Amino acid sequence: MLEEAGADAVVLHPRFFEERFKRRARHELFPWAASLTRLPLIANGDLSGPDTPQAQTEHFASVSAVMLGRMAVVRPWIFAHWDQPGSVDLAAIWGRMCHHLTEDFAPALALRRLQMFTRYFAANFKFGHQFNVDLARATSLEDIQRRAASFFSRAPATVAQPTLAGL
Repeated sequence: MLEEAGADAVVLHPRFFEERFKRRARHELFPWAASLTRLPLIANGDLSGPDTPQAQTEHFASVSAVMLGRMAVVRPWIFAHWDQPGSVDLAAIWGRMCHHLTEDFAPALALRRLQMFTRYFAANFKFGHQFNVDLARATSLEDIQRRAASFFSRAPATVAQPTLAGL
């Protein structure tokens, strides 16, 4: 039906709507889905970088491309480090986002957008939910910057692989 309608590709996030990101994406369904169409299949869901398709070559061999969603917000450097991983300064990244938002938006909107970004960015840290909750309580840009500086001054522990369940 999609081919006849003129679709150029199929993007598949192999998870059911009712699961609301609480269950892992079923990457094992990609070969089956690809066998049903001549259209290119674009894989989506629980992709944390190049290591995901590399670790599951049997599942990703039939896909034409991969697409990242929330992980691009959690780890904004993911594309820059796709082929050449490197270290990142998480405090500097959060600070750059703060700078960009304050340049582009009025203070109240910049604060809200920064709190939204922090919700996802916090997944990079062990106990990142505390970081998120603390910054969500900020009442001004100055307050959120102070709270973030306090958090980063404690050299928070990070996680190797962020968990996005429930975000």
